[in-house]
Amino acid sequence: MGMELGPGILRRCPCGELAVVLTSKTKKNPGRRLYRCGELGALSIKHSVMANELIEIKEQLEDMKKHITEIVEVVAALSKKIRK
Repeated sequence: MGMELGPGILRRCPCGELAVVLTSKTKKNPGRRLYRCGELGALSIKHSVMANELIEIKEQLEDMKKHITEIVEVVAALSKKIRK
């Protein structure tokens, strides 16, 4: 995941601009991490970025599960051949 500064912190905004990581100092959100797109100038809460990351991780997990199932099937078939 080379597009990240850390877990859930994107280096680039979906628009392609670099994202600047900020920390909120307001009473309502003290310490909350935010990122700001230089192009759009809008602040986004880290959780929305993390939601996108979680979707990607879920897709990767599903792919891994499929590969594991295929590997288990191959191992079972090879084990069966060896026993004969």
